[in-house]
Amino acid sequence: MKSIKIVLGTIVVVGTLMQGIELYYAPDIILLESSRQYPEYLYWIRWIITFIAVVGFFAVDFLKNIITKLLSRRILFMSDKFSTLSDFDLKQTEINPEDIKKYTSEDDFMFLAVDLGKEILEYTSILAFSYRLDDKNLPRTWKRNEAIIGGLLVRLSKLQNSILDTVCEKREEIALILLRSAIETAINCEFLIKNDSDELYDEYVKYSLREEKKLLNIINKGVEERGHETPWETRMRTLIMKAFKRSEVNPEEVDESNRKPWGKSIYQRAKDVGHDKAYLVIFSLPSHTVHGNWQDLLEFHLEGDGEYFKPSSGYGHPRPSLLLGLSLLSANVCQTFLEHIMPECPDSEVLEKNLTDFDRRIHLLSDLHEKFMQKGKE
Repeated sequence: MKSIKIVLGTIVVVGTLMQGIELYYAPDIILLESSRQYPEYLYWIRWIITFIAVVGFFAVDFLKNIITKLLSRRILFMSDKFSTLSDFDLKQTEINPEDIKKYTSEDDFMFLAVDLGKEILEYTSILAFSYRLDDKNLPRTWKRNEAIIGGLLVRLSKLQNSILDTVCEKREEIALILLRSAIETAINCEFLIKNDSDELYDEYVKYSLREEKKLLNIINKGVEERGHETPWETRMRTLIMKAFKRSEVNPEEVDESNRKPWGKSIYQRAKDVGHDKAYLVIFSLPSHTVHGNWQDLLEFHLEGDGEYFKPSSGYGHPRPSLLLGLSLLSANVCQTFLEHIMPECPDSEVLEKNLTDFDRRIHLLSDLHEKFMQKGKE
């Protein structure tokens, strides 16, 4: 497109110069038909080409956007065949109670917990990247509220993947930091789906934009006091206004002084979707690692008791319960999404059956792990 603008601009400049030269040196050439050095139709063709070049020069960016959208739609939907569940090689992790009873350490459980984590990651990713169909039975893009749910599922799948990486690298404290974000993402997604309303989605978006509004106010105040805008402020203002535009929210609609959480508090949101008990175990406690509380330092970064301490450079050893809790909540989110968002999906029956069986297996392994831990205390 840039080269096209250069060509069109050159035509405009050359054509304009030629007209100017004619008017300056021989104005009667235009007025007197008998004085023309070339046929009349060539004269008008030159004018028409110059006019088209002028219009094209200013319209090229508009045409670029139109062409880009058409091409992207063509590339995205050029095939009549879309992926279905049968295109994926989904493997189920076998949980054999008789074999598990022979386990002698938590590491044995960790192998199964990782495999189950990989399994639910596949289902989360499939649902996160599933498209709804339009009237022509073609995949369509998301509207804003739909994008919030889809975006949360995409975020959850990325966090699941990162947690699996850190667990396999045996870095418990890093996994716990990611775990808290993953659990909050799962709770928020399920809460929004079950309490579906435009008002709630608006509240979710405006809550997020409070920080952008605060920064915008700081920029405006600085510009007003200084009398001019710095390059950094220009860049930040552009990014902030872009965020508001993409969110379909006017900055004046956001009350940056409002400290109320969107919807409810995170605990109330967890309680609303039936995860209040799990909240304290798999969400509240990892907060220590997120904020670097004293308990986090004692557990992972310091050695010693009482009065004297020394630094600890090693990492904590993850336990199976970390992944089991995440997998359980992830399965609940996937089932809720499937039930409320994609009930008419051709593969919904198979997906629901697989997720129900996954839920059974994750509970079975959790129970067997707990019995193993109790046995070790005896």
